[in-house]
Amino acid sequence: MVAAQFLGKEVYAEFANGTKGIKLDGMTPVIVDLADGSASMGDLWVHDQHDSFKASILVRLFEDPRHEGAMPRPFGLFYVAQRPTVEERINAQVAQAREQEGGGDLDALLLGERTWTIG
Repeated sequence: MVAAQFLGKEVYAEFANGTKGIKLDGMTPVIVDLADGSASMGDLWVHDQHDSFKASILVRLFEDPRHEGAMPRPFGLFYVAQRPTVEERINAQVAQAREQEGGGDLDALLLGERTWTIG
């Protein structure tokens, strides 16, 4: 099982009908057996969608689940980053340039003395 936050609630994914889970041994995911008592729910990996390093571990689990001992195939939301969109960053850059340099005048630029020759 891998527990994750989904819409503010902790969600456990079933793996082998709840008899197996995944824990991190250092930074390596390993399958543990919950049925034999060698591991408990407290030992299992709880995924944090804001941790880019753990998300990179999770997305590499692409084994064929039909094979014995294979990791389950992950799906869903692995990583969330709160940052401005490209449009927001461009608009902020344009606003900063207008604040520093003024609005500009295309006619004055074209009729001005600052010219260059191409060719």
